[in-house]
Amino acid sequence: MLLISINSIYGISLDTDIYFFSVVLVTFISIVSQLIWEGITNYYINFESKIGFKSSYLYSSLLNLNIVFSTLIIFLYFLIVKYTNLIPSIYIEFFNIFIFYVLLQNIYTYNKFVLNIKKRYDLFYTLDIFVILFNIISLYLFSEIGIIILAYSIIISTTIVLIYQFILIFYKYNIKYFLIFYVKSFKNVYVNSFNLKLGQVLYLSKDLFISAYIQNININGLYSLYTYAFKLVSLSFQVIQIPAFNRYITEISLLIKKKERIVDTKLFINKKIFKTLILVLVFQVIIYLFLPELLKLISYQITINQINETRQIFVFLALSNLIYLVISFLERYISFLGQYKKILFISLVFFILILVSFFMLESTKIENIIIVLIVLPSVAYLLLVALLYLKIIKEKR
Repeated sequence: MLLISINSIYGISLDTDIYFFSVVLVTFISIVSQLIWEGITNYYINFESKIGFKSSYLYSSLLNLNIVFSTLIIFLYFLIVKYTNLIPSIYIEFFNIFIFYVLLQNIYTYNKFVLNIKKRYDLFYTLDIFVILFNIISLYLFSEIGIIILAYSIIISTTIVLIYQFILIFYKYNIKYFLIFYVKSFKNVYVNSFNLKLGQVLYLSKDLFISAYIQNININGLYSLYTYAFKLVSLSFQVIQIPAFNRYITEISLLIKKKERIVDTKLFINKKIFKTLILVLVFQVIIYLFLPELLKLISYQITINQINETRQIFVFLALSNLIYLVISFLERYISFLGQYKKILFISLVFFILILVSFFMLESTKIENIIIVLIVLPSVAYLLLVALLYLKIIKEKR
């Protein structure tokens, strides 16, 4: 709904490019911040059931470290703006406001995770819906201000939901706040959080690199088209992959716990991957067939050439999504066997490949950019994970 509203007002333009790129950047920073607290769940539940006050210490420690990290990012941004030309001038006006969303988004995501531990599953999407509706209303009431209205409205709406989250956390669930940061007894939480999240951070860096590259070639509206294709590809991820993967996690962990024969485990994994691949592929083919109609719904100003270009982008992103599907299933099984360091090494190789490709690439064709920055590194990632998986299977026979 927000996407449709933005495009109905601003169309496919530099304004929408600035907004979409800003969201990608802040989302990635939010994911990086999870290196601090990703491993909270088991420790928090354990502390709460045995030593109640210690769960409040843990919450406060991770919250404060999150705030420090976010504040440093904001401070670093203003230093970069003042002393370098790394950030193009066209983004600075929007970023100067939107950068404060880094702090709010990181706290909001952390609190959402903690409330999820408290079994407040209803709030996981409800608060997001409130933020979206608030932004839509702001867009239509103050559209003449320009795209910067979204920077203000997102900050205001997120502040409102943060206040509500804190009311629940401190008053309903009686979690106490302490001004503490690093706690030696929580060392395992910090280390495990880092290990659990680093691989994903390295893999998702591809989104940041491709976003930066598209922005650097300075073709107005191109990043918006990329965003449309990305969001349409993500539909299959939300509708099919996430439910299938969550069920797979439970089932594969039970197989490992029961110490089933490796032949049976391998057969189970292969069947799961094959079935999910077929479902996702069919879903993506249907989206592709109706892509022109969906794009016209998102943006009534879109042209035939832009539709054709978005279709090309969609094909390559859909392919990379299928590759990642296989990676995620194999990777999770390997991680459950305790092979974290090997997965991190593969993620690091993937990151280096993208980094080198980013600086060597000189093309302005979007299909070449996606192939070099996403598809080929993802294929390399898949090959390394598959080889590791086959090696583990062979050793367990």
